[in-house]
Amino acid sequence: MTLNRKILTPLRTRLSYRSGKELGVVCPFCGIASGKAPASIVYEDTTVLAFMDLNPASLGHTLVVPREHWENIYEVPENVLADLFSVVKRVSAAVKKTVGAEGISVLQLNGRAAGQAVMHFHVHVIPRFRGDPLSKAVDAMLGHQGFEKPERRDLDEMAQKIRENLQKS
Repeated sequence: MTLNRKILTPLRTRLSYRSGKELGVVCPFCGIASGKAPASIVYEDTTVLAFMDLNPASLGHTLVVPREHWENIYEVPENVLADLFSVVKRVSAAVKKTVGAEGISVLQLNGRAAGQAVMHFHVHVIPRFRGDPLSKAVDAMLGHQGFEKPERRDLDEMAQKIRENLQKS
């Protein structure tokens, strides 16, 4: 299978995003959503688009994005998130069945420090198989290697602080 790596090559034009900022490079996902850039479309409706990832972690790796540009989860309206994650669920089931995956990883990153490479909110739907190359990375990330088990009082204190911030938002 040959992948067309030109699909996500940024267009050298100026674009005013919803925020009104002028940017020197058009968002590649906005280009796909507007139909100006090619993509292998899996699903589309008026608010959500799903297409194949150009740099897949595994066969069937699909991205689900809102058509409108929002950089991260903090900006996306809740009704759009609800619609988008409904599509994520449906795409996950279809991808799992299509490639015969043993599981699916649903991954969403916010900000460069978290590993977000394209600054347009998106969700990765990644088919998984036992022993696949992602296993070591996921084990390292979720296996809590190198972390001490926290005391209950520390967990309770952190939970209280998070609840306070939830009430403020």
